[in-house]
Amino acid sequence: MNASLDPDVAQPAEPSSPDPVVAPVPAALPVDRAIEAILMVAEDAQSLVSLASAIDRPVAVVRQAIERLVADYDGLSGGPRRGFELREIAGGWRIYVREQYDAVVRDFVLTQSPTKLSQAALETLAVIAYKQPITRSQVAAIRAVNVDGVVRTLSTRGLITE
Repeated sequence: MNASLDPDVAQPAEPSSPDPVVAPVPAALPVDRAIEAILMVAEDAQSLVSLASAIDRPVAVVRQAIERLVADYDGLSGGPRRGFELREIAGGWRIYVREQYDAVVRDFVLTQSPTKLSQAALETLAVIAYKQPITRSQVAAIRAVNVDGVVRTLSTRGLITE
């Protein structure tokens, strides 16, 4: 039997690659915007190597994209200067609120109704409460994951002290 595929009918997906977490950025997507999206959600500074790996591009291409983003955010590309900036820190890149907007953002965050803690935050808080006093590295060893972002969140909310 020779069947043809109807373009209006959804077809079954092809089997996924062995590593579904890392998918290369399609050629149609701008590298700059892919890096920007990653940096928007990353809790920690991201190295050029980790960014290059995440989008399956050479480090040199990522470096050029970072330079363009810095210029764009600083208003050097013809657009307005943004309320945030891209900074290199601890061998990686991270998006920060510009200093002049810090008070406005802090006031906004503090006036928001508190949100629920994530499962990771609850687990980390439980480990800290049970084992206190405990170091960040000991918590990370017990949970077997990086806890820097979660500890920062717990500290910001006043639930723990460092």
